[in-house]
Amino acid sequence: EGDTGVNRVIFRNTRFDASFQEAPGQWGGLVFFPGSRGNTISHTTLENAQSAFFCFGTNSLADQVEIKMDHTLIRNMSGAGIQAFSSDISMSNSLIHNCSAFLFSSFVGGRYTFDHCTLTNEPNFFVRDEPSFAVLDNFPNDPSLVGDIQLQLTNSIVWGSELSEFLVANPNGGAVELVIENNI
Repeated sequence: EGDTGVNRVIFRNTRFDASFQEAPGQWGGLVFFPGSRGNTISHTTLENAQSAFFCFGTNSLADQVEIKMDHTLIRNMSGAGIQAFSSDISMSNSLIHNCSAFLFSSFVGGRYTFDHCTLTNEPNFFVRDEPSFAVLDNFPNDPSLVGDIQLQLTNSIVWGSELSEFLVANPNGGAVELVIENNI
């Protein structure tokens, strides 16, 4: 956890020569396994990874990954900014940008809150065809995995160059509870 001044916690690559300053995919990212609870990420920068966060929760409430983030910057990912499976993630006053895949993606449901956040893939180093923000009740490779979706998105921006940048879907019939207010 960093402080409110200039002393941020920074996770990034170890090469600092000019051609590697903003090159994505130079390290794997942070991984959270089932049951990882009580995590706080504050005043932190994550950059130049494959994906900043992989969160592997399960449908069991006790096994959901729980992360609270604020004042966090995620950028230059060769994969997703945050990739979650049935997790509980709360993010405020944060920025995710320039990811080759999703800025945020969730599979098999979960509980997600974004307040005063900016998620933008414009401009982007990458060619992509999926939305920047996607929350699904299932996992496309295994439709037997289904979870309920709770999403609260307030006072935030989701932006990019694709025709559709925002997707919430429940093709397998998981319950969906949405609060979406005052966003662009």
